[in-house]
Amino acid sequence: MEMSRESASGLYCKISLTQHTKVIKTKKTEVAHNHHHHQKSNPTPPQVCEVLMFIGCRASFNESFNFKLGAELLDTASVSIQLTYAQPGYNKDQQAGRIVLGSFMFARGKGLDHWTEMVSKQKEQIQYWHAVSE
Repeated sequence: MEMSRESASGLYCKISLTQHTKVIKTKKTEVAHNHHHHQKSNPTPPQVCEVLMFIGCRASFNESFNFKLGAELLDTASVSIQLTYAQPGYNKDQQAGRIVLGSFMFARGKGLDHWTEMVSKQKEQIQYWHAVSE
């Protein structure tokens, strides 16, 4: 998907907790600030924030979200992180990509690995880098 530098400034993430196929809870990040590579401002160090790259732009998100879910529900739950950009003048924002974290029923690869580690270390904050797919 092609995205202009202007649209990259309106990026945000929508995080949804799903049980089976029903969305239980949805949360949103703040809209990310657009930083062009040629700018020399004091950027947040990469180890502190997650950075998403789009056509020479960086959108940084440094937020955490918690969902409470009983242990008996973990196998039938998933978390979807949808990268979205606002489209002023339109009724609906446009999805730029998404990531799914969950059990083997919902996720594969890093999405499954991330979920498995979160479930096994519930008292810790677990961070992974994920490739966003359309």
